[in-house]
Amino acid sequence: MVSFARSPIRLPPRWPRRRSVAWVWLACGLGALPAHAAEPIDEVLADFRAHGYPSPLLALERLQQAAPQAPNVTPLDLRWRHESAVADLAWRAGNHPTARAAAERLQTLVDSERCAPCATALLLRQQQQAESASPAELRRRLAALAALPEPSDVQLRFEWYIGRATAESTLGDYEGAIANALKASEVATQHGRPADLVTSLGMLAVINASRRDLHRAIEYARQGVALARDIGFKYALVRLLVNHSYSLATLKENVERKAVLEELLPLTESTRGLQPIRLNTLINLAALSNDTRDHKKAVDYALRAERASDREMDPNGYAFTLANRGVAWVHQGRFDEGLALVRTSIEIAERTGDKRELADLIEQQVDALETAGRTQAALQALRRWVTLNNELTASQREQAVTQLQETYAAQQRAREIETLRLDNARRDTELQLRSWRERAWAAAAVLVALLAFITWQRLARSRSINRGLRSDVARLSDESQHDAMTGACNRRYGEALLQRLQEDNAKLPEGRRRRVSLMLLDVDHFKRVNDTHGHAAGDAVLVEMTQRLQAMLRDGDAVVRWGGEEFLLILPGTDGAGLQVVAERALAVIGQPAFGLPQGKQLPVRASAGGVVWRAGQGVAWAESLALADAALYQAKADGRNRAVCALSDQPFVEAELAQLGSLAAEGRVELVTVTGVAADAPAATSGVAAATAAAAASPPRDTATA
Repeated sequence: MVSFARSPIRLPPRWPRRRSVAWVWLACGLGALPAHAAEPIDEVLADFRAHGYPSPLLALERLQQAAPQAPNVTPLDLRWRHESAVADLAWRAGNHPTARAAAERLQTLVDSERCAPCATALLLRQQQQAESASPAELRRRLAALAALPEPSDVQLRFEWYIGRATAESTLGDYEGAIANALKASEVATQHGRPADLVTSLGMLAVINASRRDLHRAIEYARQGVALARDIGFKYALVRLLVNHSYSLATLKENVERKAVLEELLPLTESTRGLQPIRLNTLINLAALSNDTRDHKKAVDYALRAERASDREMDPNGYAFTLANRGVAWVHQGRFDEGLALVRTSIEIAERTGDKRELADLIEQQVDALETAGRTQAALQALRRWVTLNNELTASQREQAVTQLQETYAAQQRAREIETLRLDNARRDTELQLRSWRERAWAAAAVLVALLAFITWQRLARSRSINRGLRSDVARLSDESQHDAMTGACNRRYGEALLQRLQEDNAKLPEGRRRRVSLMLLDVDHFKRVNDTHGHAAGDAVLVEMTQRLQAMLRDGDAVVRWGGEEFLLILPGTDGAGLQVVAERALAVIGQPAFGLPQGKQLPVRASAGGVVWRAGQGVAWAESLALADAALYQAKADGRNRAVCALSDQPFVEAELAQLGSLAAEGRVELVTVTGVAADAPAATSGVAAATAAAAASPPRDTATA
């Protein structure tokens, strides 16, 4: 079981960012020298670039003590650099009023002294503050920043690249973010600015971790940690170590993860201004202790984190401490007390309204309930988690579709602009032709030829644009029906197919109406695949499962990715006997042979299923039959998984009745037929999709049943 951990890594493209401390790497580094009023500002800023700083709070205090006493005689170049650094450090230290006041002073310099570098610095600070606003506001600020020419000032040039990389990473544009972070690294290297180089390495580690390239993220983090230690950049070192521990936790590298966190904790405790990172570190240490089965130590770390948390300002942080302590207590045998703490953490997440946080906590509740032997309660929690996870998946799908539509609309607007440009060129040419015709008939032939050539160009261009439009429409049509990763039909297509079958059957005479079998199929213990082997392995399992199921079915049947690791098989013309045959085949092709993973490993996979025979067009809606299939699926999981339960009945049921499927069977209102899957020690079959094809060919075809 993976315990509840917390990290400041930015996770895209979800808004607001979940459980994260914003990692905004800009070009200020500060040193650990004692602050005193006599320090010149330029020397303080130079020390920042060379050695970094212990915390944004301490750096801000040092810089404010060195503030100019006579602004009228201080050079403009030094004034705007001072105000920009104050705004940056104050925002990262959480002192937002001071940050906004410094930005307003930059605006005054822009207005009163026509200061061009001040305008660029102001845009950088505004974009930084937009990190906590909406995605639309951040995109607007990023567009304004990208519209500027590359600054000639080295400091502004570095911040310009790193600021764009930060915003692009937040918005999910990892390709652009990496390109800009690498350019920032080049600027820091070429001009001998080690603190800036640490900043750019930290940014590259964050971006690669967000795009799930964890090994590359770890490599960048290790380079940044070594350089930060060398120059004494304590704040950057702490942030790098926290994010490094996140990547190690994802890869299950618990030995190095423990060493990193144990180094990190005293660093955060000894420096004023690092309290939020100290809380995250304690939460991660509690999670690590649960992962390594040292539950006594997990309780100790969780209690320390609870004392360090601010329940009002960061309620979710407090919830994490309760969840980790509750999980540890459950493993220590204190079932009721531990489960009560987990329930309290869920109630906190429900009040904050963050569905991703809530889904993660409910997932922990499922594992805790199973550990405590509360099977029925675990099943209820699992159903709630599935529902919430489906909502999150649907939300992400809607965001992806919206982004695709925005891209398509932008391309269409570009084509319209090009058409208008050609129309304007044609009109200008016609006006010129009229003028020339009046002046000299001798030039008429040449001008007519020129007009014909331009018209031909426009026609060729229009044909090219039309071909592009047809290609775009065909691509969008395919993407609207199929899941991009697995190639299975997507849920929207599946719902449309069920509705069409229902409407078509309703139009036929009763004797000619076809029955339709529905089977919901869910991968057993799929979370363990992701936790143990990584999300790339989980994706590979889903892709190969889709291929095996598609190879097994007939033409006219459909494999639909219903959500996450859950698939729906739509089988027109299949009766109850045929449904049992399909269930047996499906469990067989999934159970043998083992699935191939990207790392070359072989992983045995099992699944559970629930099936029904739907009397389409005879008064029972497909959603009602699917609810019965869903109840049968949960019955299969409750009976031990690696099996299919076929629920055969001609009558609809309300939701409350479906929760007691066994009672309905005992009353004779529904017939339950169980088909078991391949045993764990069964001999291996042939590999891949070929096994599914062979299984389909070896069994007799299913009969088409009529009502």
